[in-house]
Amino acid sequence: FGHIAQLPQILRGFGIDSFVFARGLGDEGERLKTEFLWEAPDGSTVLAIHLLKGYSNAKKIPSDPEKALEFISHLKDELLPHSTGNYILVMNGGDHTLPQQNLPDIVEKLKEMRNELEISIGGLEDYIRIVRSRAPKYDVYRGELRGARYRPLLPGVLSTRMYLKQMNWRAQVMLENFAEPLAVFAWLLGFDYPQNLIREAWRLLLQNHAHDSIYGCGVDEVHDENVSRYERVQQIAESVIQEAVKDVSSRIKTSIDKALTSIIVFNTLNWPRTDVAYVTIKKQGVQNFELKDTFGKTIPYQIIHEEGGLVELCFIAEDVPPCGYKTYMITEASQKPVFHVALKVTETSIENQFFRVDVDPENGGSLRVVDLRTRRVFKELNLIEDSGDAGDEYNHSPPENNTVITSRRKSAKVEVIERGPVKATIKVALTLKLPRSLSEDRKSRSLEVVDCPVESRVTLYAGIPRIDIETTVRNNVKDHRLRVLFPTNLKTDYVYADSHFYVVRRSIQPPRGEKWVEKPSTTYPQLTFIDVSDGKAGLMIANRGIPEYEVLADEDGVTVALTLLRCVGWLSLPDLPVRRELAGPMIETPKAQCLGDYIFNYSIIPHEGDWLTSKAYIQARQFNVPLYAVEVEVHEGDLPPELSFLSIAPESLILSALKRAEREDGLIARFYNIEGKEVKAKIRSFTPRSMIWVTNLNEDRLERLKPVDGEATLNVGAHKIVTLLMKCDRSPKPSEGVVEA
Repeated sequence: FGHIAQLPQILRGFGIDSFVFARGLGDEGERLKTEFLWEAPDGSTVLAIHLLKGYSNAKKIPSDPEKALEFISHLKDELLPHSTGNYILVMNGGDHTLPQQNLPDIVEKLKEMRNELEISIGGLEDYIRIVRSRAPKYDVYRGELRGARYRPLLPGVLSTRMYLKQMNWRAQVMLENFAEPLAVFAWLLGFDYPQNLIREAWRLLLQNHAHDSIYGCGVDEVHDENVSRYERVQQIAESVIQEAVKDVSSRIKTSIDKALTSIIVFNTLNWPRTDVAYVTIKKQGVQNFELKDTFGKTIPYQIIHEEGGLVELCFIAEDVPPCGYKTYMITEASQKPVFHVALKVTETSIENQFFRVDVDPENGGSLRVVDLRTRRVFKELNLIEDSGDAGDEYNHSPPENNTVITSRRKSAKVEVIERGPVKATIKVALTLKLPRSLSEDRKSRSLEVVDCPVESRVTLYAGIPRIDIETTVRNNVKDHRLRVLFPTNLKTDYVYADSHFYVVRRSIQPPRGEKWVEKPSTTYPQLTFIDVSDGKAGLMIANRGIPEYEVLADEDGVTVALTLLRCVGWLSLPDLPVRRELAGPMIETPKAQCLGDYIFNYSIIPHEGDWLTSKAYIQARQFNVPLYAVEVEVHEGDLPPELSFLSIAPESLILSALKRAEREDGLIARFYNIEGKEVKAKIRSFTPRSMIWVTNLNEDRLERLKPVDGEATLNVGAHKIVTLLMKCDRSPKPSEGVVEA
């Protein structure tokens, strides 16, 4: 719950100039009154109406006129001191309630009583018109809304049923970063755009975005249906991806250098990138083979797995064009290729040109990371912490007598499982003995312990400044929270978290929370990364679908805690010390205990400077949106082996959507400025003639850009979201059977 900092800009982008809300204000609410201006990081503002007593402050008004007058007068006495004028908003209705049929009669009788109140029935639009007509001077609030002075924020939902968050991440990435962009590439080449399929996938996904669904705070049956929808979204997205890749590949000339077969690597981000590519190819019936780029350069590769005539391999694809592709060839080799190995491996360490990672088998398999560029050392990374949770689906609440267990000083089995020219991986396996559940009185953790295996695979790639980790957990216990810890030894008052169209700065110290209805939360949301920096050096933790973090500070510095699992058995409970009231009905939710096997992916990204100057955010983005590689048969084609369909520079402009326009025969490219200063955007399409308009988020045209020599420029303000409508010359689709992928 709560509201992102960029929401005013998003609302304005759809022509919405007001915002009525209940949750999110902290102590600033006393200054702001119930009507104020909310300003986004780019300067966009909306009129905000704060429902101080919630969205059902008059759920049922008494039918008796005298009692109704007393009821509303009491509301007036509570609300009017907080208003900017002499008006209050009375909300008749609420969750799961039918309309009050006699409301018009009650209002008419109140009018007949000739009291000092002027009462009328209307909608929110009517109330906003009244507020605007009085034109008071409003205070301004800037930033996200994550306080809980008046209404509970319910922050535990960020980690409830973590499997839903991971499935949501996967579905969104498949749609936003693969299905839509790849379908646009194919559409630009004359192929059909699967608009109806993509809309159906979005419809299913958005059905899961209702707050009680994505948050995981419903009954088990609701979330079983969520899982089914996510699976359908992924199936649709995968079919769109495969068809688009087949169409584009059919146009690419791959008959180069006596190739046995070819590999096409797609990059859907808006900058050229060098990263690892994974692909499965058919065995070519030769003893040895080489991998080459279009210039004939031999590319080191590493075989991951062979089975049933198929070979899975990985390699570092260099400088893959923005929103484009690059072709590689498999050719016969006279002998088995021998590659220079830039990775150093011992029994307990791996090293590339950026980092050395040492694993301590006597300290829970924790990692000691040396940044070879700065010589800075990070110790005890990837420690596991487990604690009790006596809360519910809405709030984490430690038991009165909590027991916290960590992997520190526990024995771990360490084994190098991959070593080669492209990647090196160390497997760290340990078994945590965790309390089976809470005690019967829920005040402590059970004395009975159960084995819970945890395995982390720590990988370094040649030439990639990231340390990728895949952690598998077998959860055999209940009523607990499992986290992974990253001590940074960096001292700072603030951390930075990736959010929607913005990187938000948050204080390490939570508010005092006096008179709050809910204890101030110390856990916060993130999208792709959380970053800690002292200005000279920093540590970024990127993630795939793991939205909750906490920052712990002591005399040694800041530790990042990333929540992997939060396991509870009740929808809502009434006796939590962190929250004054029930957040929902008391219903048991056994599947929210999340028993079973879970896989989590995250990445450690040490860097110099801060998240922006180091460009560490680029690695986090690339970790979330991998390269997409596919085997393609050798054939002729009218497209070159390497091509960019669209480029948007510089890298501080983050492409967030590339899709067909909703109402016109064109494409939409949406990006945002991640920096706090104006930058000049440079937009270039692969087609020689393009007409480009700036639009709002609703895709209504605002301004036409005039490209010069194929490049359009645009000044993009700090934290601005920009939407472009592009009408391009589409390359005609060739006749059937001319080329085949």
